[in-house]
Amino acid sequence: MPLVSVVIPLYNKEKTLARAITSVLSQTMPAFELLVIDDGSTDAGPDIAAAMDDARITVLSQENGGVSSARNAGIRMARGNYIAFLDADDEWEPSFLSIVLALSETYPEAGAYATGYAIHSATGGPVLACTLPGIEGNTRITRFFRLQAQMPHRVLVSSNYAIRKETVQAIGFFDEEAHWGEDSDYAYRIALACPIAYDVGMHAIVHYEERHRRPCPHPFVRKGKALLMGGGVPPEDAEDLSELIALHELVSASQYLYDGQRQVARKILNECTTKRYTKKRGILLAVSVLPTFLYRMASAVLARGRGPQV
Repeated sequence: MPLVSVVIPLYNKEKTLARAITSVLSQTMPAFELLVIDDGSTDAGPDIAAAMDDARITVLSQENGGVSSARNAGIRMARGNYIAFLDADDEWEPSFLSIVLALSETYPEAGAYATGYAIHSATGGPVLACTLPGIEGNTRITRFFRLQAQMPHRVLVSSNYAIRKETVQAIGFFDEEAHWGEDSDYAYRIALACPIAYDVGMHAIVHYEERHRRPCPHPFVRKGKALLMGGGVPPEDAEDLSELIALHELVSASQYLYDGQRQVARKILNECTTKRYTKKRGILLAVSVLPTFLYRMASAVLARGRGPQV
């Protein structure tokens, strides 16, 4: 049975870490090592991990460098044939590792293996089922970027997939310069490098808490545009990837508007080229002339009843 290296990046998650670790130790597939990478925590999280009585757990502490730095440290330590990431506030169903390894046997040509996941909101809202519609069992994902642009949730999040060691060697490490979006950036790089196999069952649980972050461009926008310009994208994926990049630009523009940076938002909107999201772009251009407080009020109204976006 192949060894799986499970990497949990840790920063001040003492309230949820034991739940995450317990979900790993409860896996029906026991051939794993668990690498908890403490990224300079100031709470009791590292002590909680060290006190868990299981020889498969290794705790490494480092100076705070961000979640990408912690994941990259785990990648460097990993001895497994596969690497799976689990955020310290998320958890797996006991079946998760068994499912992704079964996918690797069914789809040996793939380089990453994912499952559906459920989103649990910190506000106690309804549980959201995030999976692929119209599919039973498992599948090999084709036209990933078209699928992702059409989905209301992310296909790959930081806690719902495992990746072959060879795939990691091909695409490299997480972007440590990215302040947000580093996990979706990595997912897109995976999708460009290899096929992805997917089981529609919800075998992972993502615990979501809405946070307002300072706006900044998505880390993949620049990389994706460079790949498109340089011919580094298969022709059948080029238009879909371009539209996904445009969608991220529109999200960034809306964040800048919310933050009161209307000139930055308008620059992004004017440079954004899209066929699929022209209406959304037009609406954002129209409301970009509104005072910030009115834009925030309108955003709050539009957000009511909408599930968390990850």
